[in-house]
Amino acid sequence: MTSSPQTRSNTISCVTLVLTLIGLFYAGTSAAQPAFVIDTLWIGVTAAPQSNEVIQLIPSGEQVEVEAIVEGQAKIATTSGTVGWVDASYLTEHKPLSTQLEKLELTIRNDSQNIAQALSRLQTLETTARPLRGNQSATNSWLVIAASGVSIAVVAFLTGVGWRNRRLRRKFGGLLP
Repeated sequence: MTSSPQTRSNTISCVTLVLTLIGLFYAGTSAAQPAFVIDTLWIGVTAAPQSNEVIQLIPSGEQVEVEAIVEGQAKIATTSGTVGWVDASYLTEHKPLSTQLEKLELTIRNDSQNIAQALSRLQTLETTARPLRGNQSATNSWLVIAASGVSIAVVAFLTGVGWRNRRLRRKFGGLLP
């Protein structure tokens, strides 16, 4: 069965028109918003909704831009530029817990290194201070007097600030200027 060139041209024109109308519909449905792939190993991005043809695999935690959601399928754009469809139930607005956990573990490792460096520095200072401790009795009494004076000054200052704030709140009806 052969079709005439005119029939083929009309068919191509109709398909082009339909695809253009579908594209315009999806372009105006919503603005792209960020979303993250939920805690799953990998999900497949397909060329069309409900398709079995996977065009890219994306890992858990990857950020994608959601362009539209139709019947439980989300049209997404990946960070590599691939545009396709995934099951919308695999997306969430929050970073997955595994990604958050990795970030916290990195913070803990950095903090542990900082603590180890601080302990090392403290040991060095204690070693340096040992010879100076022989004349400690006179130094300790002056330190106690100085610390007491500083403590009294801090308490007096904080009391004054509290008194001032209470007075201003009464004057301005509970709001500080």
